[in-house]
Amino acid sequence: MANFFDQFDEPTAPKAAGPTGPASGGGNFFDQFDEGAASKGGKPASKPPSVVGDVVQSAGAGIIRGAAGLPDLPQTVLGLAEAGIGYLTDKAAKGARALAGKAPLTEDEAAKARASVKSAVPSPSELPMPGQTAIGALEAATGKLYEPQTTAGEYARTVAEFVPGGGKTIATAARNALLPAVASETAGRLTEGTAAEPVARLVGGVAGGAAQAFTRRPGTAERLFDAGAGKISADEVTAVRSLVDDAAARSVSLTWAEALQQVVGPRRLGDLQRVVEGQGGLSEFFAARPGQIDAAGQAGLDAIAPASPSSARTGEAIQAAARNAVAATPEGQAVIRATQGAGPRISPDQAGQVIQREMRGVADAREAVRSEQGNRDYAAARAAPERVGIERTVEVERPGPPVITQPEGAPRFTDAAPRPMDPPPVVEASASIGPESLARFVARHGGLRLDGDVLATDLHRFNIPGIGNVARETGKGIDNFWRERLIEAGYLRADADGGAARDITNELLRKLQNEQRGVPSYPIDSERQAAAARGRQGQVTDEYRAAQSQAESSLDEALSRAGVPPESLHPEIRSRTVGALMRGEHVDPLDAYERTVAAMREPPAPYAKGTTVTEEIPDVRFGQVNPQPAIDAIDAALGTAKGNIRSALEAVRRDLHGNRPDPVSGVRETELTIDGLHQTRERLDQVLREARKAGDGVMVSRLQSVRSALDEQLKTAPEMAVADANFAANSRPLEPFGGKTPLGRVTQRDPETRRLNTPAEQVPSHLEGATAAREFLANATPAARNAFEAREVTRILDGVSGQGGATAERIRAAMRQNEDLLALLPEARSRLQRLALAHQGREAVERSPLGRIAQRPDVKSAIDALFPTKPVEGSAADVGAAVGAISRSNSLAARELVRTYLGTEFAAKTKDLQSGANQAGGAKFAASIRGNDLAGENVFAAIGALPDGERVAAGFSRLLDIFEATGTRQSVGSRTSFNSEALAEMKKGNLGAEAGKAAATGGFNLPKRIAQAFEDWQAGRNVDRLAALLTTPEGGRRLADLANAKPGADTIALLNRLIMLGARGAGSGDREAREALQLKVRAVP
Repeated sequence: MANFFDQFDEPTAPKAAGPTGPASGGGNFFDQFDEGAASKGGKPASKPPSVVGDVVQSAGAGIIRGAAGLPDLPQTVLGLAEAGIGYLTDKAAKGARALAGKAPLTEDEAAKARASVKSAVPSPSELPMPGQTAIGALEAATGKLYEPQTTAGEYARTVAEFVPGGGKTIATAARNALLPAVASETAGRLTEGTAAEPVARLVGGVAGGAAQAFTRRPGTAERLFDAGAGKISADEVTAVRSLVDDAAARSVSLTWAEALQQVVGPRRLGDLQRVVEGQGGLSEFFAARPGQIDAAGQAGLDAIAPASPSSARTGEAIQAAARNAVAATPEGQAVIRATQGAGPRISPDQAGQVIQREMRGVADAREAVRSEQGNRDYAAARAAPERVGIERTVEVERPGPPVITQPEGAPRFTDAAPRPMDPPPVVEASASIGPESLARFVARHGGLRLDGDVLATDLHRFNIPGIGNVARETGKGIDNFWRERLIEAGYLRADADGGAARDITNELLRKLQNEQRGVPSYPIDSERQAAAARGRQGQVTDEYRAAQSQAESSLDEALSRAGVPPESLHPEIRSRTVGALMRGEHVDPLDAYERTVAAMREPPAPYAKGTTVTEEIPDVRFGQVNPQPAIDAIDAALGTAKGNIRSALEAVRRDLHGNRPDPVSGVRETELTIDGLHQTRERLDQVLREARKAGDGVMVSRLQSVRSALDEQLKTAPEMAVADANFAANSRPLEPFGGKTPLGRVTQRDPETRRLNTPAEQVPSHLEGATAAREFLANATPAARNAFEAREVTRILDGVSGQGGATAERIRAAMRQNEDLLALLPEARSRLQRLALAHQGREAVERSPLGRIAQRPDVKSAIDALFPTKPVEGSAADVGAAVGAISRSNSLAARELVRTYLGTEFAAKTKDLQSGANQAGGAKFAASIRGNDLAGENVFAAIGALPDGERVAAGFSRLLDIFEATGTRQSVGSRTSFNSEALAEMKKGNLGAEAGKAAATGGFNLPKRIAQAFEDWQAGRNVDRLAALLTTPEGGRRLADLANAKPGADTIALLNRLIMLGARGAGSGDREAREALQLKVRAVP
């Protein structure tokens, strides 16, 4: 029974039965599942073969047969030739007998006739063939080679037999075997089982090979390329390929036409390239040309030297190298000796380190003298006796008469009694009375701690009724509590950045003192806060009163029911009972009442309380100096002082009081010690210095009057007067080191880190000029003087060297400019005079050519000296010598000099044009270098004088060859006649294309638009093909083929190929089992 998949069975091939049984019919994989599919006799039918497996195994067998047939090809070809001759002989014999009126020979008679004329020696074609013998031996050992079971297998075996010998590579062999094999197998299958099958297979293989050969015939583009290249030798092809490869290595893409014309001269291939470019075939290729030229040029220049980051630096380096060459002359050596005699070059940092170290030592020594004397004198002053007395009155306390206190009339309660009714709750202390002042706020939250600046005020006497003093011993610190607390409460503004880090001491004390005088301070936005607080307070009060009223009503009602008159309750008992009810301690009013009454005590006995009486008594306070005149001066100035002046005066006033309260009076009294007042004067001097620095003349005048008054009072103590006089005498030697004097700026140092403020390299700049030098030399040590003198000589020489090089005239001019300074340094002046005389002798050498390069730190001047616009004959040797001298001194400078010249020329020649990118920039650059033989000699002489110059010169020369090759490219639009001829040729196609065009025209003058469109399409294909040949490695291979081609070689190769394909085709097809591979040819009588 058939199944669904039988509809996909392949038709059964018309094949004869093989040696192993009948040929398998068509079918598919699913035939094995047919119902009742069994052969006669009850045995199951054979399984249909797999097409894929059959193809693979057939191909393998075909490869073996094809490989074995390679050594049999000569005998096969000879057998074909003999068969052909026999065929012609039989035809000729038939014709002869027919002319003679004889009947044709029978087959047996013809065979006997042939045997009679056959030689005893067998023909080579009749000898055993080695390939067939090998196949026979293989099949005898392993069994017969696999036979195809399907049509696809037949074709696979035939194609595989054609593969061996089809080419050197697998791809070539497959390409050459496919078409002839398919043609041979198709012809064989059409004539299968007939006598014409071998001939059909032979003709099919030859026809397939011929068709393939015709399809591989060079097209129009290839013929144009070959014709344009012309005759070329193998050496020339090698040179062309080398040029293209060298250009590609430099990222420059050359066409084969450009490279060919650069090597062998003008060829028509260049004209052809112009036509292709004119048709747009090379637009993308040449669009990248400017960028490639630029990249290759930059790489070639980089091989000489990297691009200089600064032409000024390069010029300086070249000048330095040239100067080294000049310095090698006797006159140059004389300058070197004079320069060495002038002393070593001392940098500002070197001189500054010595000067700072030495002068700081001088200042420290003088400071030590002053400090030692001052320590002794001021120690004696601090120990001076107390000669000043100040009268005062102090408050003292004594016991007073006792006070008898009677027992309280109100009832007393034990701890078990409920506590009295709570007072009405308060949201804020100031909610009902408006905003709270700063002093009240400070007092309510603990007050200020009585220390530091607070001690200088009388805030400890500023009392807030019901709260306490603003300042107290147990108060809180300003820095660790009040700064952030007052800013948060709104009494003080926050810092500019929103923080609370500034010092508020003076601001806070000023506000509190103002409030003490009757000018209170309130929080910022206090009205809004007070209104909100009052609103909350009213709500809380209403709730409290409602609860109180309910509790009293319930208590009165319960007492009335119990027979107790409510009005008879003592207010204290009522308060405790109502409080227990309001707090929820009891629900029943009577329970709360009974608890309150049960917890009452007996009344206490009367007691006596002692009293204290306060009295003021006279007292005298003794000290060393009375600063009252200074305090009076401050009070007088405070009457009109404003702003920071007032704050400064108040700070000084606080400093004139002691740091701690007097043990007798309990307040901070006036400072009477020399030590304390001396420190006050020093702090006042510091404030004065800052005010002078800030330019605040008003503050200076106010504080100076206070300082004078304090100074006069200190000098009333003889010991202090002596100490001040000695200190002033010892300070005069330190005056050159103080303030903003030159030595002061040099030796000042940070008091904390002890590091000098002025960097060492800036020290000499602070000592410039005759006045500063004179003051310095008057206080300098020998080491500092020598360092200063060496630095001044260095400075003068650096000045003349920075103007284009030191000369005798410049040195003498510099000496005249510094004559006041050199008058203080006679030794330095003598050394400079000797140096000027030596330079006068070297200036004759500097007028030579090498000297001209050494004169200016200018790259352009050096280039003009080496590469003039109009070079003279024989200048190449001078150029090489100059570059070599510079290179020996500074090879990088010499390389950058040559690179700069070539880079400038390259940039000028390759700059973009108004029409777009410069396609001919590389050729123009090469022409600018090689166009003038003398200029080219100079350039290569300069390059050759560089380190590794020969290699660099060879590489640069090759780069110019590449650039010159780009110049062989013709401009688009010239030579119209060749353009027309080439375009007409490109409109032609190969044999098939021409046939297609004929078909398109129908052989008649049909619509020309069809033919014209075909021609345009063909021309476009040829343009693209020519573009590929001109720019890809295939063009190079065609040039090599042209150079190696021999006349007739292609024809001979084609004939040999056809003979092999014919032999392959004649030998393919079915063969008898266990028989050697052979070709059966029978001549027709």
